[in-house]
Amino acid sequence: MFKKLRQYSTISLCSLLLASCFSVKYPEQQTYMLNIAMPQQEKITTKHNLLMIATPTIAAQFQNNTFVYRTSAIHYLTDYYNAFFIPPNLQIKQLITEYLSHAGLFQQVVGQSNIMRADLILQTEITALYADYRNSNYPKGVIAMQFMLLNKEAKKSEILFNTTFSETIPLQQKDSQSLVLAWNQGLQKILKQLTVKLKTVTSPASI
Repeated sequence: MFKKLRQYSTISLCSLLLASCFSVKYPEQQTYMLNIAMPQQEKITTKHNLLMIATPTIAAQFQNNTFVYRTSAIHYLTDYYNAFFIPPNLQIKQLITEYLSHAGLFQQVVGQSNIMRADLILQTEITALYADYRNSNYPKGVIAMQFMLLNKEAKKSEILFNTTFSETIPLQQKDSQSLVLAWNQGLQKILKQLTVKLKTVTSPASI
């Protein structure tokens, strides 16, 4: 009788342990989209009809959707639980297209499917997109992008400029939401600088 009771008790205990193991809740992955304010719609003043935005490339260490944290000169971490909803280069391509469409520098700003009709082609490489946690008391969001503008109207493709813009934005708090807001702010500043650079090669005085 006691032997049977001990067996039942053992079985019950194992069942409780198994149930508790399977009931453990792990953190859900949080996904984010980049977002920036668009400039005021400007009147179009250039002779260039069409700017094509090529799909940006991105440095290999930042190609995954998961967030990347830099913790030392050589040490980087990825965070599965905080990630981009869609690949960051595709998000940034859409934002560049929308931003430059509002800037009024071109008759049209389009995607890669219109390459045969493009007057100018903007190529982009995202060279940095990470959180800088080397100093835990002063966390920062880092974003850097290299832009190359090609003139397709010339007999041979002509490089009108090749330049890199980078921004390092302090985080309000050391969390993923503050990091995304810092990236947004950095991207906004970069696109403002890009617009100024584009004006120098598309204004009537430069033609």
